[in-house]
Amino acid sequence: HRPFQIDGHHLSIGCSIGFAAFPYAGATASSIFDRADYALYEVKSDRRGAYAFFTPDLETRLRSEAELEAALLSADLANELEVELQPIICLDTARVRDVEALARWNSALIGTVNTTRFIDAAERLNLMGKITTTLFRKALDHAAMLPGALGLSFNLSTCDIVSASTIDMLIAAIEDQGIAPQRVTFEITETALMQDYETAIAHIERLRGMGVAIALDDFGTGFSSLSY
Repeated sequence: HRPFQIDGHHLSIGCSIGFAAFPYAGATASSIFDRADYALYEVKSDRRGAYAFFTPDLETRLRSEAELEAALLSADLANELEVELQPIICLDTARVRDVEALARWNSALIGTVNTTRFIDAAERLNLMGKITTTLFRKALDHAAMLPGALGLSFNLSTCDIVSASTIDMLIAAIEDQGIAPQRVTFEITETALMQDYETAIAHIERLRGMGVAIALDDFGTGFSSLSY
């Protein structure tokens, strides 16, 4: 953890370690290495700069994630993905003001999957652009059947907000559907905004330029910087 000063530069080095012990974790070098790698993967996905020991529970969970990823890669997204609409209520009038689109995946291989799990897997597999576009088009189809006074709120992931191609597809979907852009609100998190601030701001300005609204989701749980 001690920083280095090299040629006037301040350098810090971090380290993540996965441990697996013989014979508890396996009887061969290959099996022990694989299980140490499981533990390392756990550290990197959760808390970099730390260490973890292999446990059977960890292997079970990682194998479950591998099964989920395989199902997602082979999924017929157009038929397996769906959205549910959740009402957003105005507290002053107790009336429905907008609806929020919630992602649902009913896998043909492994059944209904928790939304957070499959979104996390999609980000790891670089599938978010395709999934976001599929869900957004379905959400627009639902919104087109609702009274024009109701708006549609849709969540964008960290991957979405920094992807120029995804932004292009979202804009094209709005134009193809013919829905008024003013009825659409994209929700982003502070964390998504801060991953690549300059790119995110440029893409937000593109979306706002066509008339859609931007809302900060989970505000106060991340960076909470009012200046940003």
